[in-house]
Amino acid sequence: MYADDALRFRKTHRSLTVLRRPEEHLMSALWHLYVNSNSSDSTRHTAFDQNAMPKLIETAEQLAPTGGGMQSLFFAPGNIDMHNSDQRRAKAEEALRALARIDIIGITGRMPETFRLFASRLGIPRPWLPRHYRNAGAGRSGLPPELREILKHHLEIDQQLYDAAVRRFERDLSRMEPRKVFWR
Repeated sequence: MYADDALRFRKTHRSLTVLRRPEEHLMSALWHLYVNSNSSDSTRHTAFDQNAMPKLIETAEQLAPTGGGMQSLFFAPGNIDMHNSDQRRAKAEEALRALARIDIIGITGRMPETFRLFASRLGIPRPWLPRHYRNAGAGRSGLPPELREILKHHLEIDQQLYDAAVRRFERDLSRMEPRKVFWR
């Protein structure tokens, strides 16, 4: 769901989102596109495989001009010419404005704290059991230098968004009431 779609319900609902580190997100997005492509390649698996690098580079080259795969496009959907620095700047600013309108922001690298923040802000008990998250492992592998270079403008825009999300997350987390602790 795009941010604008969620924010249409702002008068009656709270909006929340979780952001991922840009390199992890892009690597995961590339892997998802690779695994779910219409190719008849029967060697594809759901777990990340370094042997897929040539196809991942090809996919990254296809995404590079359009911004495809960026988290920012959830906050600022629409076409962008990634070769145009003015359009990149405008897309980053639009995404940051949308992020500022989201009620509660979490970070994937800090899910226990994210759930605690969400529960606190929503006025519900936080989950006690760790949850299982879908994970093919691509995000953990890091973005190889070849892919980082191809998607450098994606990373620049998404890093601005992620940095703003982390600042907001840290601020909101610090404003939560401290948990009661009993000392013996």
